[in-house]
Amino acid sequence: LFELRKEQTALASNNMELLPITGPSILAYRRWNESNYLLVIANFSEKAQTVDLKPLRSLGLGHFFKDLISENIVSSKDYFMLNPYQFLWLTKD
Repeated sequence: LFELRKEQTALASNNMELLPITGPSILAYRRWNESNYLLVIANFSEKAQTVDLKPLRSLGLGHFFKDLISENIVSSKDYFMLNPYQFLWLTKD
């Protein structure tokens, strides 16, 4: 994870914006620089949380994303179940 973080130049930037992904114990934000961006969605609860990812589309951020941690494709079409303490690092697929 440490090596993956070092590869994400967007995390070295001071640019950050909170995203309107809501839910109990959910934090979502976007970090970016001039060449790329990273969306972070984190569940800080000991319980699984369902989050609505459709706001990502309404903000024009995209429809499909790749989670850099699991390497799975995540769609902003529906809801996504975050396991306890799970977080996603999403980039545009």
